[in-house]
Amino acid sequence: MKGIMGWMFLRRVCAALFLAPTPTGQRHRICSVLLVVVASVLAGWGMNAFEPGLQSVADTRSQAKLARIAVKSTNPCVRRAAVAKLANQPLLYRIALEDVDVDVRQAAAFGLVDPSLLARYLSQTRDLRFCAWVVHKLTDQTQMTRFVLELDSSDNRKERSIDNYLSCEVVERITNQLLLAKLALEAKPRLGGGLALHNLTDQGLLAKIAKYVTYTQNVEMMRIGRQAAEKLTNEVLLAEMGMWVRPEWTRKVTDQAMLARLARESVNAKVRDAALEKLTRPDLLASLAISAPDDYIRHDAMDKLMQQAWLEQEDLPVILATADTDENIRRHAMAKLTQQKWLEQVAVEATDSAIREMAVGGLTNLELLAKIAVSDKREGIRKFAVRRAADLRTAASNALNRAGKPSRSSTNGIPADVALGLDLF
Repeated sequence: MKGIMGWMFLRRVCAALFLAPTPTGQRHRICSVLLVVVASVLAGWGMNAFEPGLQSVADTRSQAKLARIAVKSTNPCVRRAAVAKLANQPLLYRIALEDVDVDVRQAAAFGLVDPSLLARYLSQTRDLRFCAWVVHKLTDQTQMTRFVLELDSSDNRKERSIDNYLSCEVVERITNQLLLAKLALEAKPRLGGGLALHNLTDQGLLAKIAKYVTYTQNVEMMRIGRQAAEKLTNEVLLAEMGMWVRPEWTRKVTDQAMLARLARESVNAKVRDAALEKLTRPDLLASLAISAPDDYIRHDAMDKLMQQAWLEQEDLPVILATADTDENIRRHAMAKLTQQKWLEQVAVEATDSAIREMAVGGLTNLELLAKIAVSDKREGIRKFAVRRAADLRTAASNALNRAGKPSRSSTNGIPADVALGLDLF
């Protein structure tokens, strides 16, 4: 710049001398011409002296001097060489957006490593053809995550397909599970949130995401939550999620104990129902029938237990009929009625009288029926136990009659061995 100013000054002086009137005329004009030539040579030398060249940039280590050259040099090649050695991130950001030469802008963009500035640059640049090369400079996963979030939240950001592409390019290279979870929760799905979830495999983090977005009003985030839950395979986490969230997640649970826990403890009625639908273990059904806090769950569990018991008792008349011929066979056959012990438990321990009555209706243990008929606190259940014992004996007698065998004596349709212990009403 100083060289240019000196040259202009000398040129004007020479021009003034050349045009000025002189007494000797031609001689002075010739001197003036010679003076202009000499001044031009000197000005050119000054310009070269003050304008640094490529070698000067190559030899320069001072960041301040490189910054001046990058901003003030009139030679694009020199500016580009200076920019390539710059470390000043804000200055590189400004040059990458404002320099008139596309090659200089590109060199400045390649020098950007600050994630936030890089994201701001990519959200505003008009030089889109080398954006993908620029983002591949990011290798630190924390910086890559920060870049995606910055690009997503840039104040000047416009909806552009290049932004989606760049975000996905970066997210695909992130493997840190915590950072992927952060992106899944904080980045917009189309700008990396969805892809982050696709690469996320940590079961605990997936459960956290699914639970975190459960009650959001954002439709896209709700979809992220559902996708996270669909990737869950851990039975414990599935149960925990189903306990508080959605019945469709509960239906993925196969562990019977966990299903029983869901049916008992979930605050969501649909979740409780979904858990009970998949529950088949009779001991767990009996436990729910006895003490589940939900009245509907208690009765539904008892219904399932009774269905299992009735399926076992299809041949009960024949089993009971063998009691008149071979006691060992009878006991062996009765032992196969695996549901009986659970019905007996419900009949004795349940506090709901309707459920206890249902359990009594499925009992085949005559001794227990006699005990209930004598000692139960509720009159209706005592009477029902008597009727159940009578029905069992009648069924056994009918089976014996069809087989042409005599039955043992009975009193008013009640087996004699049972009637001895009953208080007939």
